[in-house]
Amino acid sequence: MDHQEQLPASSVNPIPTTTDQEDYIDLQQYWMALKRRSLSAIIVFASTIGITAAYSFQQEPIYQAKAKLLFQGESQALALPTLEQQGNAGPLTNQSQIMQSAPMLQEVVDRLGLKNDEGEPLTPGGVRKNLNVTRLSDTEILEIAYEHPDPEKAATIVNELMNVYRENNVLNNRSEATAAREFIEEQLPKTEQSVQAAEEKFREFKEENDIIALSQEASSTVSILASLDQQLIQAQASLDDAQTRLEKLTEQLGLPPEQALAAGALSQSEAVQKVLTEYQAVEQELTLNRSRYQPEHPIIKRLEEQEATLANLLQERVNAVLQEELPSNALADDNFSLQLSSLKIGLVGDLVKAQINYLAQKSRIKGLKAEKADYQARAKILPKLEQRQRELERQLNASQSTYQALLKRLQEVRVAENQNLGNARIIESASMPTSPISPRIKLNLALGGILGAMLGVATALALDARDRTVKTVQEVKDRLSYTVLGSIPLVKTKMDDTSSFLPLRDLPQSSASEAFRMLQANLKFSSVDQKMKVIVLTSSIPSEGKSTISANLGMALAELGNKVLIIDGDLRRPSQHQVWEEPNAVGLSNVLVEDKEINSVVRELMPNLDVLTAGAPPPNSTALLDSQRMKDVLNQCSLDYDYVLVDTPPLAVAADAVILGRLGQGVLLVVRPSVVAGGNLDSTREILQNSGQPLLGMVVNGVIPDNEPDSYYYYYAQDYSYSLASEKDQSSQKSIFSFGRGKSKK
Repeated sequence: MDHQEQLPASSVNPIPTTTDQEDYIDLQQYWMALKRRSLSAIIVFASTIGITAAYSFQQEPIYQAKAKLLFQGESQALALPTLEQQGNAGPLTNQSQIMQSAPMLQEVVDRLGLKNDEGEPLTPGGVRKNLNVTRLSDTEILEIAYEHPDPEKAATIVNELMNVYRENNVLNNRSEATAAREFIEEQLPKTEQSVQAAEEKFREFKEENDIIALSQEASSTVSILASLDQQLIQAQASLDDAQTRLEKLTEQLGLPPEQALAAGALSQSEAVQKVLTEYQAVEQELTLNRSRYQPEHPIIKRLEEQEATLANLLQERVNAVLQEELPSNALADDNFSLQLSSLKIGLVGDLVKAQINYLAQKSRIKGLKAEKADYQARAKILPKLEQRQRELERQLNASQSTYQALLKRLQEVRVAENQNLGNARIIESASMPTSPISPRIKLNLALGGILGAMLGVATALALDARDRTVKTVQEVKDRLSYTVLGSIPLVKTKMDDTSSFLPLRDLPQSSASEAFRMLQANLKFSSVDQKMKVIVLTSSIPSEGKSTISANLGMALAELGNKVLIIDGDLRRPSQHQVWEEPNAVGLSNVLVEDKEINSVVRELMPNLDVLTAGAPPPNSTALLDSQRMKDVLNQCSLDYDYVLVDTPPLAVAADAVILGRLGQGVLLVVRPSVVAGGNLDSTREILQNSGQPLLGMVVNGVIPDNEPDSYYYYYAQDYSYSLASEKDQSSQKSIFSFGRGKSKK
């Protein structure tokens, strides 16, 4: 089987994109983070509760007195509208600020003789810091609240403040009304003159430019121009027809060129045209009356006599004109006179009419072109006229609006000037409060508890967030969304730290060994349609255990009778010779560079399991792995072995894994929680996506049971496995996923 043959779509994981990942809140993930940082969260929670309780019991009781003031007809009617009134600040906002102003508060201090703790007169700022004036929603009511340790004094200050404000409000309303009236009376004549000037300017503009309705004129101009274009087309066609007819009639008369030229003078003769016009008029009248009267009617007889007389007269005039226009030799020709005398009056009349029509059409075209030019010139200035008209209309409307507003406001301020009442009314006086508003011990403790819980949770999550590595199998799934073919638990064993530990060899009954057997089974099930022969193993970063996974997966496949070859494709930092404690003097690099036979460098590790170490480090490993020789090596190995496992460098270190992934039939990604960061996984996903690798799935290596939501499963598996292997005598503990450098065989 060619190792470059692609798997069916169902057997290879698609490379997920970021849009494939669902946005959701994983509460279980947060719960696991809280479990990991529970001590820090408890300390923060308890500290917050203690601080809140100490602060609450040390506070002095504070009382709050409230009153309400209704505003009727804000003094906005007493003055001209200003930018401030048109902005966001409403009238009640202005009155609220007036009530809290220094002069107003100073008057209250003076009337009540308010003093501070040192016995000195209280400043307006000292009153203001305990005063709160707010507008009740959707009303014209201001609520005045004052806080003080003495409940009676709090109520007294609020009531006195409202009295001072109302007195000041009446005086201000009167003075504002007087000032507004004087200002308006001064501005009215100026505004009226402005209106008149705008009207005069607008009238002069319309008269100077002959404007009645510009919008209608613009529309009609477009229609007229279109009509003129159509008329020009028709006139040109008529001119062509007239010219054709004129030439045809001249030809029918049978006149030579010089005589035809003389006959053309008929259209220029006033005598001929006059008689011809009278003849045509009589002929039209006769035609009209024949439809009304009998042929014997006197009117018909009279018109027929006139027609005959005019025909004879026309014949004489035509002969006279033609004889004047002909050259002397033509005058001596009796035949011409005879020919001319034999012409029909209708034919001569048609000739004259054709000549007249020809000249008329030329004159008409000239007139139409001149008219079109006039309309085009007018159309060009229409936009400027419209713009100027809009400017003048805006000026006129603005002047008129200002004038009308001043007239209306003048009437209002005259009425307000004669009133003696303010626009504020007390609807609720302040009464002495019976219970303090501060401190609220129960509320403070409740809020302290909520705040403490929030801070505790935030602290735990913040501490956990600082650790950028993924913690659980689920986090790995959320980041990558690839199929998990195996989860290898982190198991501690009692062995010599200097030895190279392989669970399938050293602890065949352990949970890790069973996990590797499950991995090889899942790997087969994931490719039922096509058997995977060349499988490339890689990881995001170093120290994720891909080399150990390669070794144990090879053993698991070999246990079932499959012939397996492990190739150390990491030519930069090879490790398979350390895992198996084999020499590395000769290996894959020698096969690629020196064309050595594969069988001469492959070493048998156990029945059905061989290894091809990396060999001497080459100067350019990427070029070697991307060579045709490497493809040939993999092709040969896929023929000799049931499975070829290629151990490659991490994706973040070199491009070797991407190159070998394209040569293989599937890529197996090794991910180790608590070692690889989420950002590394994102980069890995992007690399795999961009390179189009045929991904089989991933192996989660070194799973920590305490970090998993279903940790009971891992503990149960470990307990079950250790009970089977309890007879082994081991001396120290070591993680199965970090191996020391083994000794080379002697």
